[in-house]
Amino acid sequence: MKRITNRKFRLGFLGKLYDKNGKEIAKVRGQMKKRILDFIEANPPKEGHLYIKVNYGNDFTNESDHTSQAEAIKALNSYTEKQMLDYISE
Repeated sequence: MKRITNRKFRLGFLGKLYDKNGKEIAKVRGQMKKRILDFIEANPPKEGHLYIKVNYGNDFTNESDHTSQAEAIKALNSYTEKQMLDYISE
């Protein structure tokens, strides 16, 4: 995929915390990975689940549900590793 403009490549992050009944408890959105990591660490899913979504800005997204903090952090790190970002930004 060839870039048309010189605009900096930006990611969009979304994190949601749900309780065991499926009701949304907390939500965070932004363009910085650190903000989502802080959200995951501050809101461990005790009985519910965490929803993580990464939008790459050019019709590519990764999203997943997790029942533990460690799984959510591992998924977020894999969604933002350098090889993935290089592949998508081309």
